[in-house]
Amino acid sequence: GEGDFQLQGYRDFPVADGEIYVVPVRVVAKSSTLKAKKTDLRITVIARDNPDISASNVTSFMSP
Repeated sequence: GEGDFQLQGYRDFPVADGEIYVVPVRVVAKSSTLKAKKTDLRITVIARDNPDISASNVTSFMSP
């Protein structure tokens, strides 16, 4: 999305092959950097030991 976004609340943890985890994170942005009240974001997680393994999801960031 367009804006200066930061990820908070992330912590590194191991995931075994085939396991699925739900990871709560907080995305923050300064309102002065946002161009709209709703911005689509793509969050991508990449395996540290094999960058060919990744998962991605599109979500919405809603500003006040």
